[in-house]
Amino acid sequence: MLETGADRLLLISKEIKEKLPNLSDQQMAIDINRHYLSVNLQEEVVFANGSTSRMRTAGKTALRRINRILRQYPEMMVEVVGHLDN
Repeated sequence: MLETGADRLLLISKEIKEKLPNLSDQQMAIDINRHYLSVNLQEEVVFANGSTSRMRTAGKTALRRINRILRQYPEMMVEVVGHLDN
């Protein structure tokens, strides 16, 4: 049985949550729409305090794990967007 796009997004979302169990819902938000999956990592997870260029080890680990998951789905388009409040 072929999975729908929505099923695939749910599967990816579940896998991301399983691979990043130490991040709370406030630190990582996952939004699923019919056509896309959005993963939002809070600034304090990714960057060191007061820095916009020095990444935390936990942030690098989270991004690497998400990358490994997404690479399993080469047919999917991925867009990476980043911004800081500063």
